[in-house]
Amino acid sequence: MDSFFSLIDNLKGSLKVTLKPVLSLLQSEDRLLAAVNGLAGDSLAQYAPSYAIQMAFYDDGKPISIEQAAKKSNQKIVIFVHGHSDIEKSWFSSKQESIPELLHQELSFSPLFIRYNTGLHISTNGKQLAKLIDKLYQEKKKSNNPVSEIVLIGHSMGGLVIRSAAYYAQGYEWRTYLKALIMIGAPLEGAYMEKISAFAETVLKKLFNPATMVIHELIKRRSAGLRDMKYGYLRDEDWQSEKAYSAPHKHFIPSLDNTKEYVVAASLSKKEKSWIHTFVGDGMVTLKSAKADNTLALPEEHVFVLKGVNHYALMRHKKVADKIKEWLSK
Repeated sequence: MDSFFSLIDNLKGSLKVTLKPVLSLLQSEDRLLAAVNGLAGDSLAQYAPSYAIQMAFYDDGKPISIEQAAKKSNQKIVIFVHGHSDIEKSWFSSKQESIPELLHQELSFSPLFIRYNTGLHISTNGKQLAKLIDKLYQEKKKSNNPVSEIVLIGHSMGGLVIRSAAYYAQGYEWRTYLKALIMIGAPLEGAYMEKISAFAETVLKKLFNPATMVIHELIKRRSAGLRDMKYGYLRDEDWQSEKAYSAPHKHFIPSLDNTKEYVVAASLSKKEKSWIHTFVGDGMVTLKSAKADNTLALPEEHVFVLKGVNHYALMRHKKVADKIKEWLSK
């Protein structure tokens, strides 16, 4: 395994040339690395940690220290957590004012951005995020710039990670300052794309054909983070069961005390009475899962649904930005 990754290092220059069309498509090497972490980040963390993304605050595409994050933020903090195989740059749009910019300009929140290995278990990232926020909280407290308000905003898998972090923050002092969780297009009750992958894995295993067995092995080795999205697992206990991915073993996390929870969901269709609206949702997450009707039962005013919008457009959509501003202004 070590020799394999050494070979990659030695051929780095050649790989850049070979992968140039792919890198162009993904816009940057950062995005390529994020995609690889999303697919196999748990294996990278174990066998090739130098290729595994370490959770940290990021600014202008670079990791920053806790001290730097504390210094650049005021007492009102909003932390943005991206989705699977993504990076923090996706929160911004060159065409319009972004959610972070709007909340900073209109409500005086200091935006901070997380980048992390999306191939790890969601609960692992949740615990890491809770600990990272505590370090920030303690640093700001020490530097006489204490936190007065914290808001966590997560897109897709990021929505699951922030809810997991809030659960694992029990016992941390910063938890009492958590004003709101805002989950945008989050598969709170599972992602159907992962359910399709799991079904394909089962079917291909039964087809004793060399070609299908290769595909089966590739699917079988997908990351823990991807597998967790099948049922929206947030806690260690969810995935530790031997049959965790063959049937749901999700442990309920109740609504959080003194913290308001909001969800944003979308449908590709503009018509409510269509199979796309019911079964496809935003193209990655169904409306039912994003709204978490069966588990959270949020007040109607805490749920925002957009029609004719895809999964990735949600995190940069003006209507979403305006709705978040409205929620946080109350």
